[in-house]
Amino acid sequence: MSKKEIIFVPALLLIFSLCVVSFWKLNSYLMPQKTVQKNSLLLKTNRPQGSLLHWDSEVSPNGLYRGDSYTGDYADYFNYYQLFITNLTTGNKQKVYAGDSHTLGWKWTDDSKIEIDYDCGSGCLATKILKTNESVSIADYQDGKMSEENGWKVKFTKSF
Repeated sequence: MSKKEIIFVPALLLIFSLCVVSFWKLNSYLMPQKTVQKNSLLLKTNRPQGSLLHWDSEVSPNGLYRGDSYTGDYADYFNYYQLFITNLTTGNKQKVYAGDSHTLGWKWTDDSKIEIDYDCGSGCLATKILKTNESVSIADYQDGKMSEENGWKVKFTKSF
């Protein structure tokens, strides 16, 4: 065996193993974990129970509630994005928002209300503030009903 062959084989094995480990680590960071619901509210979806993807959890500023967002099946269009609020005192859990894939996300406001952000088209951002005891579905705001009269704050950008 020549000196080049002795160095080439271990180097090739090292490169291959680094690629495998890198791919495995990258996938573990990019893929959200599946959440299996136990002893809690059944989440309506076209998928088998437990296959909703849990994206984030956050406790309200007053410490009384926890919000959990999930994404589901594209076939269940108006329930693709779901936000549940759990009362940490009583353990009661309720769906406060059901939306489609244009839902950008949610956050707590300083007064423990929920702010939903929605992509309403090119250069358009709609925001709705909910109390923890309210429930909203994006299906109720189709065909021009997403307006300030219906509690949405709609902003348009002038340029990109």
